[in-house]
Amino acid sequence: MDKIFVSLAAYRDPDLINTVRSFYEKAKNKENLFFSLVSHEGPETDFDFSFIPKTQISYQKIDYRLADGACSGRHLANSLLSEKYKYFLHTDSHSRAKQDWDDLLINTYKKCSSKWGDEYIFTKYPHGFKREWDENGIGKDVINEENESLHKVDAVWDETEYVYLLRWRDLEDLEYGDKVYGFAANFAFGSVKAFMKAPYDPYLYFLGEEISLGIRLSAKGVNLVAPPVNAIYTNFDRDNGKRGGFHWNDNLTWGLRDKSARERLAKLFSLQDLGVYGLQNNAKEYRALQEEMGLDFESKDYLKPIYKN
Repeated sequence: MDKIFVSLAAYRDPDLINTVRSFYEKAKNKENLFFSLVSHEGPETDFDFSFIPKTQISYQKIDYRLADGACSGRHLANSLLSEKYKYFLHTDSHSRAKQDWDDLLINTYKKCSSKWGDEYIFTKYPHGFKREWDENGIGKDVINEENESLHKVDAVWDETEYVYLLRWRDLEDLEYGDKVYGFAANFAFGSVKAFMKAPYDPYLYFLGEEISLGIRLSAKGVNLVAPPVNAIYTNFDRDNGKRGGFHWNDNLTWGLRDKSARERLAKLFSLQDLGVYGLQNNAKEYRALQEEMGLDFESKDYLKPIYKN
């Protein structure tokens, strides 16, 4: 049985309920899904997930004042992951699924395994969608399914953020997908065994999470692939989604968390020992990756000037 572990972490996001409902109701084989939800919320939020059988969902509701950043939430959601599931889906709390998304992804994954092997990961930035709001505050999804194209992500050094970020590129292989090196956190689907080779680092904050996880997985021999299909949509507009707040606005000490995470990135990419979250045991593969990508991770300065005083 092809069971799918669906991982979702949210921060004061009222759209979480719509996201979960979309992925559950539009799945062809609903009985094969398990939802692991971690939601940092305020007292005004009261989600009702009773439309999903209790055996198919874990819902951890946490006071948003205790949140520690995106990666810690995702790490917690993934903490229930095990090899009793064959596939996992990693996405954002403001996403939507296509009809029969599970069947589409599994069939495409099996087809593309002839090129990429049996244990790899599809990942990309999904196409966007918007919410249309009426005078009563009722939202309706607006999705342009007739103007879709296929994309992938490449790592680019950002001089303003002092970190490698992922940027959109056109997909080249429209049949089997293209190899990539960044883990796009709002859409990843693939082998549970592959994903568990590099568990999510809870000590990162936000910036750098995608490229660092992508490099860690790649260095362990996991192929990351931009798929030749579109299966989900994401609302990238925070204001349009009417999210309740953001950690970097709500928590006055977020800068300390960000600084600590950037210091950790520097340690990761300089091959210092970070245990299961490090690259120190894959130095040869890591340096070969840098040469393959034509990028230099080891000599970059990941600390902003404001953190150097």
